[in-house]
Amino acid sequence: MPAASYKKIRMKNDFIFISFLDELEKKIEQYSLSIALASTNNQLTYRELGECIIRVSCYLEKAGIKKGDIIALWMNKSIDYICLILGIWKLGAVFLPLDKRTPNARVGWILKDAGVKMLITDNEYYSDAMDTERIILSKDEIFKNLEIELDTSRTVDLNTQDTAYIIYTSGSTGNPKGVVITHEGIVNFLKEQIKIFQVTNKAKILQYLSIGFDASLSEIGIALLSGSTLRIEIDEELRNIDILVNILREERITHICLPPALLPVLEINNIPGSLKTIIIGGEVCPVETVKLWSKKFRIVNVYGPTEATVCSSLILCESNWDKPLIGFPIPERELHVLDKDKNPVKNGEMGELFLSGVGLAKEYLNQKQLTREKFIYVNGTRMYKTGDLVLKHSQEEIEFIGRVDRQ
Repeated sequence: MPAASYKKIRMKNDFIFISFLDELEKKIEQYSLSIALASTNNQLTYRELGECIIRVSCYLEKAGIKKGDIIALWMNKSIDYICLILGIWKLGAVFLPLDKRTPNARVGWILKDAGVKMLITDNEYYSDAMDTERIILSKDEIFKNLEIELDTSRTVDLNTQDTAYIIYTSGSTGNPKGVVITHEGIVNFLKEQIKIFQVTNKAKILQYLSIGFDASLSEIGIALLSGSTLRIEIDEELRNIDILVNILREERITHICLPPALLPVLEINNIPGSLKTIIIGGEVCPVETVKLWSKKFRIVNVYGPTEATVCSSLILCESNWDKPLIGFPIPERELHVLDKDKNPVKNGEMGELFLSGVGLAKEYLNQKQLTREKFIYVNGTRMYKTGDLVLKHSQEEIEFIGRVDRQ
C-alpha cells in the first residue's frame, strides 16, 4: 500500500477493545484444521492450539494461579512457549519473558522485583532456578501432565487496563526496568500490521526475534490473528546465515522480521522468491540498503518503543526511500514532535517525539518517579516521552535523527 493511501486510514477514532484471545477464537473456528504452529518435531492445528490453551490454563489454575498473578517464562522458543503465554492469558494472569541468555543473577533480581508467583523453565535451566520464594515448574513436566478433559466453561473477562505482560528492558544506569503493558493495544497494532504487511491465511511467518524482545509478540500475533502458520526454529540455527537462507527456501517463508543490521550481511540474490515481506525496525537501516532490498521485496519499517506496546507507526519503504522516516501512526495512536517547552515544532524543525493514544504502558514497575518523568500530561493528554530526536518535514514525514541526550 503506497504511503499516500495509508495516510487516509491512520486515525479512525472508533476504538473498540477486543482481547487477543477473543480474536484468536474466531481464527480457531475459521481455520480449525489449518496449521497454526510448526517446528521441526511438532505442529499444532488451530483447533489443537485452542485445546492446548484450555488444558494449560486448567493446569496452572490447579497449581494456584489466578487473575493478576505474574508468571515468568525462562526458556527457549517452542510451540509450548506460545501455548503457555496464551494459557496464562486465559486465566487473566500476566507473563514475564526472560531471554535464555539472561545471567542468573539478573534473573533472580527480576523475579524479586516483579513479585513473580511462578517461574516456568526448560529442564536445562531448572537447576539454576531453584528458589524457595516462588513456585518453580519444568515446562516439560507441565506438558506431560496436561489433562485430557477440557473445561471449556472457564471464562475470564479482560479489561483494557488489565496487565498482559511485563517486559524488562536493559537499564542504562544499572538494574533493568520493568515495563507494564496492558491488553488494550495488542490487537490494535496487530490488525494494522496484518493489513500493511499483507499477511493472509496462506502466509508462513518465521519466528526470528528473541522471545526476550517485545517485538516477538508481533511475529506470534500476525500469524495467529491472520490464520496463517508460525514456523519456529531454534536461535542457534537462525544465527547461521546459510542455515537461515536454507530455512527460508525449504519452508517457503513469506514474512520475516529482521534486525536492519542483518540485511547488508545477506546476499540478496540468494533469498528465495517465496519471501514477500521483510519487516525492519529497532534501529536505522542504511538508506542504500533499503533502496536495494525494496526493489525485490516488500520492506516495511516499523517504529515503537516497548512503552507503547511494540509498534506505534510504520511505513512501506519504496524505491525512492531517501531518509529514515518512522512512518504513520497506526489507528488510535498519535505522534507529536515537541520542543523543550512542550510546544509543537514547525515543519523543518527538530524536536523530541512524544506518543499518545491506545497502548501506552501502565507504568514502570516499582518506579513511580521514573513513571512520572516519562509518562506526562500535555494539555490534558497522557503522552510517553520517547527521548528520540526527530526532524519534522511535515505532519506525514517525520525523520529519526538520534537520541535527545546525544544531541
